[in-house]
Amino acid sequence: MTAPPTRHRQLLTASLVLVTINAGVFAFLAVGIVPYWQSLSGDELQNWFADHFGRFSWMMIPVHLLAIATTVTAFVLERRRAGGSPLIWWIALGGLLASQAFNFTVYGSVLNPDLSSQTLEASDALDTLDTWAALHVVRTTLVVVAAGALAMIITSSDAARAQRRG
Repeated sequence: MTAPPTRHRQLLTASLVLVTINAGVFAFLAVGIVPYWQSLSGDELQNWFADHFGRFSWMMIPVHLLAIATTVTAFVLERRRAGGSPLIWWIALGGLLASQAFNFTVYGSVLNPDLSSQTLEASDALDTLDTWAALHVVRTTLVVVAAGALAMIITSSDAARAQRRG
């Protein structure tokens, strides 16, 4: 892989930053928030979601969308520039898009609204949280893999640039 031009490099860096923010927020949720939720009763959990979870969505939706836009754009530019897409690009793009698919379908359309509705039986709310937490491990892993792949793309680009400069 040859080193990308400066603008492409900036786009790659923006993509990495945004994907890493996603990964960091997901890790924070897994380590800092999910254990707290698991300590609540089903009714307390639903009250917490109704009172607070909307803030997470409105803060993170722009970050998710920008991460998708910058990564897809960088991917398309790389395909045009290099005439192909190494496997590492497919890993980065696939991990990010799969993670975001979870965000907008499973979480945004089902789990978060269910927990925020305050209409579940307490035991159903706790079962929903168990599903939420299990799937969260999957989406966190996917976005961490995407961030790692993007970091590898940037690192290999830097190495190629250094080698050309000799």
